[in-house]
Amino acid sequence: ARQAALLSEAVDAYARTVATEASSEPTGDDISLADEAYQALIAFRLEHGQLSAATQALAGALEFLDAQIVVLPKGRLYREWNKALERPLARQWPPLAVQFLRAGSVAPAETIFAKLTEYFRQAGKREPILLNDAGWFIVVEPGQPAAAYAQALAWAQRAVELSPNNGALRNTLGVAQYRAGQFAAAVETLAPDSKHPADVAFLAMAHHQLGNDDDARQRLDELRDLLELPRWQD
Repeated sequence: ARQAALLSEAVDAYARTVATEASSEPTGDDISLADEAYQALIAFRLEHGQLSAATQALAGALEFLDAQIVVLPKGRLYREWNKALERPLARQWPPLAVQFLRAGSVAPAETIFAKLTEYFRQAGKREPILLNDAGWFIVVEPGQPAAAYAQALAWAQRAVELSPNNGALRNTLGVAQYRAGQFAAAVETLAPDSKHPADVAFLAMAHHQLGNDDDARQRLDELRDLLELPRWQD
């Protein structure tokens, strides 16, 4: 209870700081700290089975973020928004949505996914990168809820539509297709001549799922050779 109270106090303090500065220029650090405090409070509530309190904290967080998105992407403040919110929105909020799904609370997760999609759309040329990052931080982990993989797939598809020649985005799409059980599509999407271990690994697994044992073994041999190269040792 004490930890939850401290987190709530931190949320209030950081949010007040940002609100006070909103008429001038709230700093990226203040916005980022408030966002992190909200995330920590939500995660704490979820970890302790306090779904109602977590959902309430989420509502406050999204209200806060909505206010920043309205103010910050315009004019000279865009750089502050970019610095403060792009990375947590794309990399830290998707796992929070997954936590809600794991707790059996679908509606808050869907709200997070919808809000992120809306926020990314306002990022202009950065939209495909943000979509890709958000999707990757879901599909990189095995055993995620099916709804999370479905959202990651939708984000990855949109990213590739916006930037079809970006190999990194296609990699994420191929992995998302694999996680969604679309093994033939994954084989088609992942570049057959790619020398990136992630591509080769998922190609091997997709071929295995399709019963293409010879292709799967060939990809596994390629993967072992790649992982012996100095660039992949770390």
